[in-house]
Amino acid sequence: MTLVLEGAPGTFEAFFRKYLMRDKYAKAIKYLTAHPDELYVAWCVADDRHPAGCLFQWAWRGDPNMGGVANVCGCITHIRNPHLNRIVFAYSETLRDRLTKEIREDERIPTRGDLIKISDLPVFAEWQRRLDKELLREIEDLRQGQQNG
Repeated sequence: MTLVLEGAPGTFEAFFRKYLMRDKYAKAIKYLTAHPDELYVAWCVADDRHPAGCLFQWAWRGDPNMGGVANVCGCITHIRNPHLNRIVFAYSETLRDRLTKEIREDERIPTRGDLIKISDLPVFAEWQRRLDKELLREIEDLRQGQQNG
């Protein structure tokens, strides 16, 4: 399997600082606070096609063309919902199990999109930042291992 993190200049830390710490999540919260009627739509879209979709992106950061992910992964709301049996998609079983367990146990996360309130959005931002950091670091570590191995 070849892992590619396109657009990652240099190290993981440089990529993280340059692209992620501009805080698209804070901008998304600001947008939804001004447009609360779009909250459910943003949750449904869950990607960059909506100004706040990044808050609800799926819990994985890999190749979007990788098959099978849609059958097991979901956003943190899906993972938190005990009826859906969704997981964080990570290459490491240890990381996957730990993050999935922590999301399932986080009672601040609503279990359905129609239950999300504006006041819940900081929790979504917190989790997306954490997923960015941990899952992208895993991908970078795997990529470095391929280059060195």
